[in-house]
Amino acid sequence: GIAATGELGRAVAAGFAPSPSLPPDLQAMVDSGAVGMSVLAAISRIQTGVLGEMRAVSEGLALLRALGLEGIARRTALELMILERRG
Repeated sequence: GIAATGELGRAVAAGFAPSPSLPPDLQAMVDSGAVGMSVLAAISRIQTGVLGEMRAVSEGLALLRALGLEGIARRTALELMILERRG
């Protein structure tokens, strides 16, 4: 029930929405079972996101979750939030 603050906070919250929808290209990777490619795509999206395109952070985190990597998605989100605070 707490609203996320800041761009990154909102992007992280969107990545952890109860039923996040993935873009068609990412969903196709998940559906085809291309786990390795999907993980690399998630890393790439998150990296793009921290450079300014926050929607990509949401997509990367949601992709990790869709792959069943909830713990990794949570740790990644925490790292992003900590690093943002440090500048």
